[in-house]
Amino acid sequence: MALLMTLATPIDFDAIDNRPVDLLCVLLVPEDGAEEHLQTLAGLAELFSQSEVREQLRACEQSPQLFQTIQQLADAQRA
Repeated sequence: MALLMTLATPIDFDAIDNRPVDLLCVLLVPEDGAEEHLQTLAGLAELFSQSEVREQLRACEQSPQLFQTIQQLADAQRA
């Protein structure tokens, strides 16, 4: 299970780039799902490393639009 959210007010997490965080992704995985969990994290890291992806997500104004956008981006990454 995953949760993706954008924050109206970014939070300072002392990130390496010194920029506040405005996109959060939370994963809930079963204890025996370590391998799948690592694959999911790797895919998300690759996806979120792209500035155009982050900007597309930030441009979403409603939850359904955010959900649809991340689905399309993930599908395109798998293709």
